[in-house]
Amino acid sequence: MDLPISLLSETIRVGTIIYFYDKHLTQTDEPHPHVVIYSVDESTHLLVGTSKFENRRRHIEHENINRATLVTIRQSDEENTLTLDTHLDCNSFHSYTTSYLSEKLKDGKATLRGNVKNSVLQQIIEGIKASGKHEPDTKQIITSEIQKVIDT
Repeated sequence: MDLPISLLSETIRVGTIIYFYDKHLTQTDEPHPHVVIYSVDESTHLLVGTSKFENRRRHIEHENINRATLVTIRQSDEENTLTLDTHLDCNSFHSYTTSYLSEKLKDGKATLRGNVKNSVLQQIIEGIKASGKHEPDTKQIITSEIQKVIDT
């Protein structure tokens, strides 16, 4: 079944897990899970996930970054289809257009892997707030969008 781009765009919302490869973000040729943390109009921001917890933990410790900025999604959560625990670094998010992500989904270059639980979204809010890598205005805008999803 060939879904229209407009319908695919509607599936890209805060908390959605999208699995795809981006050569600019990872050091491997493997796809990674990405979690939507902001999606308004054509602007979508995602956190990149990794299964390599120790690598992220060491990086955070080495850089003396608050540990609260590393959030884990358990693969056993009934709301997602991840096959491994996934760790999100809330210090860095990446921007895409919603059209770009919709095209990747339509072309089979990305797949939907479910959603994160509200408890994980709350941890993401805390991780973004704890990060020293984002401007206060950016933190406020993104965390308020996440909170709207939790509150609905």
